[in-house]
Amino acid sequence: MTTTTQTTLLFAMLLLAFTLAVSACSSPSTMLEEWRVRRLVREAGFAVVEGLNNRNLSHAIATYFATPSEGANEEELANLVEPLGQWVRDHLVDAYRVRLVTLEVGPIQLLGNGDQAVVHYRAHVQRTLAGEVEAEVIAEGDVRLMKLPRGWVITGGPPPGLTPVSATPTP
Repeated sequence: MTTTTQTTLLFAMLLLAFTLAVSACSSPSTMLEEWRVRRLVREAGFAVVEGLNNRNLSHAIATYFATPSEGANEEELANLVEPLGQWVRDHLVDAYRVRLVTLEVGPIQLLGNGDQAVVHYRAHVQRTLAGEVEAEVIAEGDVRLMKLPRGWVITGGPPPGLTPVSATPTP
């Protein structure tokens, strides 16, 4: 092979590799929507903690959830929200507070015409009293979202899985 042929072949292979790499990446509009979905789920997670600590959960999260008239699944919304309300009634009495240690959001699946999504989340939550950790749990699950004229909103999802975090033994 001549040097010109080798150079042409190398250039063609690089161009093919670049084309495949670019086609595998998400489009800028898809990346923007995924960023918006991720931001909404994170903001909703922080709003849940604020609502729990202020003992006013429904007011704190209202803007992050769709209403049934907007397309929310009432049963799935109840699956997400009611366990939180029950947890408040059972465990968040007196001076107890909630602390969100970590909130991981993803992967994100955009569905339909990019106006629906399913998002996985994993939250490490602590219940504290006077700054001391009293209990810890990992809440993990999926939420469904829909893009409305007012933006992305949560429309439902199955109840989260709750896994207690064991205390670390001291040496």
